[in-house]
Amino acid sequence: MDKIKVLFAGESWFFTTIETKGFDQFTIGGYQTEIGRIRAVMDTYADITHIPAHLVLEEFPDTVEKLKAYDVVIISDVGANTFYLHPKTFFNSIPTPNKLQVLADYVAQGGMNKRQAGEDFYFLQKLIATGRYATLQSTQVYPSPRFSGRTPFGTGQAVRQIVQESGHFRVYHPQAFRDLKCFFQGISTLYKVDEAGVSGYFQQQTKDIRLFLSQMNGIAVLAEINANCASVEQFMKRFFDNFNAFRVLKYLNFMHESCYSRRYIFVSK
Repeated sequence: MDKIKVLFAGESWFFTTIETKGFDQFTIGGYQTEIGRIRAVMDTYADITHIPAHLVLEEFPDTVEKLKAYDVVIISDVGANTFYLHPKTFFNSIPTPNKLQVLADYVAQGGMNKRQAGEDFYFLQKLIATGRYATLQSTQVYPSPRFSGRTPFGTGQAVRQIVQESGHFRVYHPQAFRDLKCFFQGISTLYKVDEAGVSGYFQQQTKDIRLFLSQMNGIAVLAEINANCASVEQFMKRFFDNFNAFRVLKYLNFMHESCYSRRYIFVSK
């Protein structure tokens, strides 16, 4: 089994001890770290890169791209100022990247290491989690006419299917999207609603959506989201963090196994 790549920052310190014996004082200083013990515990499954606390301000990655090299980032006993006050900023007033914001973006994107971030769908899903996206309706996108078998879905597979079916292409049934739109329209009304209220809302949906929501433990998911939100805005963000594009894709596949059939694109209305 391949080891996970871990960036471990901190868990080190300098110390100064003053001993007073009568009229005499003795000052003793030194440096200590626990990284050896941590490596011993994690050695069987983790390849650790260690940045001691006093080197974090200069050596901690300053871009998400650099953090992508790691599967896990662990920070132990490193204060915010250590990330903020790069020597160039502290001594020369030169702006430097906000490493805590970089770290927040890395977390929002789920880590996005190189084993996960190869395809556009995965990349876009992780980008959406940061909130940095917009709606663009003034341009057209033309798929590249290439075959690809690297992934189970995507442009390459779609082009292969079109050629195999003599130029025809089947898509998800439009009604599956209409059903989902109907479900999404009332989600905000579930903020701070108890289990009975959530169950009642679910019962208003189509039979197959109810089956899908049951499969994903929808009532428990909404209860967990409600328990960790202080506003409707937070509730909606957390809900769509959970019911993201991956969840929508699972929903569409579920609906086309139990309810709908794919339709050729020229009859999908």
